[in-house]
Amino acid sequence: MQTDSFNVLIDVHQGPVNPSILHLQHTHRSLDIWRLDGGDMLKCRRKNPNNEDDLPPLDLRMVPLLQSTGFYGVARVASLQLDWSLISALVERWRPETHTFHLPMGEVTITLQDVGVLLGLPVDGDAIISDITPGPDMSWRSYVAELFGRDPDPKRDMNGSRVRLSFIISCAPARLPQDASADDIRFQVLCYLVHLFGGALFTDHLGGLFHPMFLHFIRDLDKYGDYAWGAAVLAYLYRELCKTSKKDVDKLAGCLLLLQLWEWERLPILAPIRTSFILFDARFWEGQVAAPRGLRWLHGHSYTSTGGRTLSAIRTLLDGLGPSQVARQFGLVQTIPVDVVYSEAEHSTNLRGNDKIRWIQKHAANTSIWAHRLDHLFVGDAIVVESSVPEYHPWYLERTIRFISRVGAFNHRIDLMFRHISEWTQDVLPDVSRYAD
Repeated sequence: MQTDSFNVLIDVHQGPVNPSILHLQHTHRSLDIWRLDGGDMLKCRRKNPNNEDDLPPLDLRMVPLLQSTGFYGVARVASLQLDWSLISALVERWRPETHTFHLPMGEVTITLQDVGVLLGLPVDGDAIISDITPGPDMSWRSYVAELFGRDPDPKRDMNGSRVRLSFIISCAPARLPQDASADDIRFQVLCYLVHLFGGALFTDHLGGLFHPMFLHFIRDLDKYGDYAWGAAVLAYLYRELCKTSKKDVDKLAGCLLLLQLWEWERLPILAPIRTSFILFDARFWEGQVAAPRGLRWLHGHSYTSTGGRTLSAIRTLLDGLGPSQVARQFGLVQTIPVDVVYSEAEHSTNLRGNDKIRWIQKHAANTSIWAHRLDHLFVGDAIVVESSVPEYHPWYLERTIRFISRVGAFNHRIDLMFRHISEWTQDVLPDVSRYAD
């Protein structure tokens, strides 16, 4: 069926009608999905630090340091199995213009509250920012060698300035000895955290690599808790979602663990049923202190009543979702938001060829805002009856992409048609309820 005739049939276009907000639609991946009636699943990058055959096993003696550094919670939930179809479908609704997911009836996004509650990462503390240099008269190779006691081979163990996780793993002993010293335990935790960073929290598009720039912050385990790691993880994920929202990108990196946990908690129609089967590493953590909310999903999952798990099925579910806006996530009435300032320069900046930039100076204004973050809290009216002001929905529907797929648009139109038929015939057709047993 031709595109024009299809649109006439269901009287719907992808949009937006008013492009003042979603002005990047011409480069967005959702455009090709609408035009081509589908799209491929993303290639997602992630390595589980608790479930790799070649990794040294966790040891209970490492737990106190994981707690003091603020990474105990995410270590507890790192074994979660990810659903690539679910993640791919949600990325199609991410908008770099607003840093929100555009759903049929409103915007939602991942917030610092979600990071703290679901992963247990610290969201209050110093900003994670550094000049991307190893130090005077040093290379990244020598910097890594100084910390891990071995010189990485530039061809086998590195890719440019990035270090392969396999090299870090090889530096750690296969198992902590019974008489391990405090320094031995600290080194084992350092290696584990590097793998957690490179494999789950700050993954890249190549997979299995770790940028040594993070070693500025993690080499001293006693100072881990001073930083807002949750904010850094969230900002990194935002950036990766913005990059992958473009139609010519087929890989997604960042903390996909956070993305999936958020989907299941905030959009329960997409969540599986949790079974009584507990994952393999539950016994290791038995008797340890309480973990973040995300831990409740570390069970076997059943999808028998969730509408299917294919990418196209999830797209259709998302196309049919009801009202949901960002302010409502905090129990506040949704109003028409203030204009969003989009910066192409900020979105296109990367580390390639920019090793001489003094990033601390460049982002001084942003770090100042973060330092005074309590002066920038959003204040709104609590929801009493209506979750949004009357003018919000008409304003939003004119400026959003309501449907990603033609199937979702068609299903919506058919549903409206049957509702109209029901309204038109309710006073015409006879009432047969009296014949019921």
